[in-house]
Amino acid sequence: MKRRKKRWTTKNTHLKKVKKKEEESEDRMLKIASWIFLALAVLIITIIALNNHVIGYDNFIGRPLEWSRSLFD
Repeated sequence: MKRRKKRWTTKNTHLKKVKKKEEESEDRMLKIASWIFLALAVLIITIIALNNHVIGYDNFIGRPLEWSRSLFD
């Protein structure tokens, strides 16, 4: 049986190795936060649009019907 050759150690043996799982968790949290932010933005826009439509605003952007009709008369 042959002996295995001893591997050379690196110069920075005193530094601790950084695990990749720590970096992935930050990336995962960023993805989750961005999805929550996007869903919240869509929900808020939908609620505002529905509210404007019920009140009688034109084209869901907050213009009253009377005001928009007076522009084109």
